Amino acid sequence: MPIAGIIAEYNPFHNGHAYQLRRVRALGFERTVVILSGAFVQRGEPAVCDKRARVEAALRGGADLVLELPLRGVLSSAQGFAQSAVEVLCATGVVTDLCFGSECGDTKRLESVAQALCHPDFDAALVAELAKGVSYPVARQAALARFCADAPLLKNPNDLLGIEYILAAKGRLKAHAIARIGAAHDSTEDGSFGATRCRELLKNGESLEGLVPDFAPVENAVFVSDMERAMLARLRRLDAAYFAKIPDVSEGLENKLASAVREGCSLDEIVDAVKSKRYTRSRICRILMRAYLDVTSPAGSPEYIRILGFRKTSSDLLRHMRERATLPIVQHPAVDGKGFVTLAEEMTANDMRAVFAQTVSAAGSDYREFPVVIE
Repeated sequence: MPIAGIIAEYNPFHNGHAYQLRRVRALGFERTVVILSGAFVQRGEPAVCDKRARVEAALRGGADLVLELPLRGVLSSAQGFAQSAVEVLCATGVVTDLCFGSECGDTKRLESVAQALCHPDFDAALVAELAKGVSYPVARQAALARFCADAPLLKNPNDLLGIEYILAAKGRLKAHAIARIGAAHDSTEDGSFGATRCRELLKNGESLEGLVPDFAPVENAVFVSDMERAMLARLRRLDAAYFAKIPDVSEGLENKLASAVREGCSLDEIVDAVKSKRYTRSRICRILMRAYLDVTSPAGSPEYIRILGFRKTSSDLLRHMRERATLPIVQHPAVDGKGFVTLAEEMTANDMRAVFAQTVSAAGSDYREFPVVIE
């Protein structure tokens, strides 16, 4: 039986996500597995809503099983994010297809771009473009334009992730691009229901009525601004040698970071002092969050498959996964999660986010509360 996989952050879960889950079911998939970022997201920020609320929203929105995307993969580039998520989905032994939102909605075009990125002369072209001093995304698109007419698709954030998913899957999962509806990925325009717009409204204390489903509460929100002073206190204690250990730090960037965290009086000031044509804002934000959380190792290969939630009606899916999985399965961390270094990082990150919620919860909630189970 074909089983769909979806890679998501649901930051927060909104009507566009509910639409995507319905479209996946309309494609003929009877079961859907979502792999979800945990306490933090790829932007280098805390997830606005806590993990438990987002897992429940995913299940009520149509997902059958929700797994956790490892923190090291979350706080990585698009390539690292995609690779980490795809490896977990493939390790389940049950996911056969990968469905994802896309601006162009054309799977064949995205696959042609992925194929062009594997052209034997592409790496040399990329090096030549990087030598011009431009950022990696700009250099990559310029290099790709030599081999593919659809190079501009790399500008679209969801198309870009879709291409990275296809590259990471290496034919192990069949790709399905689902055209996005509504606002662009980062739109804040009135009437849009994108995640960026929802976060902006939440931060301003405004209603999300009509933008999120009734079953997706958005209470107890946390924003990176809530963490700012704590982050500044931590970052000011770090030196260049520490920053040099963090993935994505190279070519002397550690020296700029060490200087900026001592002189900057806000996270924006630090980022503005460090970012350049070569180093994008999002990359710097991920580096700073990794430093704050003390996550200095690259994503690497996943150690386990962690179950965050499931439907009782999908018990057959869980049974099949236990029979076919190529990685250990963690369902109750206190029982079967011991010895995993990356799981310990996950727990700490969840505890760190919880400190900044409007209602602070005690440490160790990851041990006590999961998985989420609904009818």
